[in-house]
Amino acid sequence: MNEGYRAQRQIISCEACNPDAEIPFDWLLDRLTDRSGSTSDYVLVHTLTCLQCGAEITEKTLIEWPEDNQI
Repeated sequence: MNEGYRAQRQIISCEACNPDAEIPFDWLLDRLTDRSGSTSDYVLVHTLTCLQCGAEITEKTLIEWPEDNQI
């Protein structure tokens, strides 16, 4: 499965529906691809949306996700 879609399913909320969101979406992608702490840049080929509010998710969108959840 595409990492973008796997990450999308982990999003609890985004900056559009939660003003307290503070984790950049590309950070979650780093976790999924085991590139934590890297200088990777991501380009999303498909449009992703927040499953809570429907707002578009880009590489730099701030999100909230359950950190204790295994990705």
